Amino acid sequence: MMLHRAVLGSIERFLSVYIEHTAGAFPVWLSPEQIVLVTVADRQIDFAQSVAKRLRAAGLRVVVDATNDKLTAKIRNASLLKPPYIGVIGDKEVENDGVTLRKGRADLGFSTVADLAAKLTAESVPPARASS
Repeated sequence: MMLHRAVLGSIERFLSVYIEHTAGAFPVWLSPEQIVLVTVADRQIDFAQSVAKRLRAAGLRVVVDATNDKLTAKIRNASLLKPPYIGVIGDKEVENDGVTLRKGRADLGFSTVADLAAKLTAESVPPARASS
């Protein structure tokens, strides 16, 4: 049994309009997963897990794709989740302690884990409420 209240109905309508407007691609502060980390090969999984651990320690929501799929399939699957960012990790990224960052179809280039954590933390702050 579900209780119906007019107050909740307006919130539900607002959320449905917002989800439709953004097509489910939420900003970093609202997104359930703020970044999805994908690896080029199995040998980078341990590094990806350590990056995820460091990002979670900074208060971020991270998912690691540790499947055996090809890189293009991993990126496509991650894109379907519509996270604000996808971090690709290969041998170069492991050597330089970072990720290659993607936002949508745009390649944003290499970022160290520290810079990435700072960037995502800054974008994770919700906008200020309008004062009335």
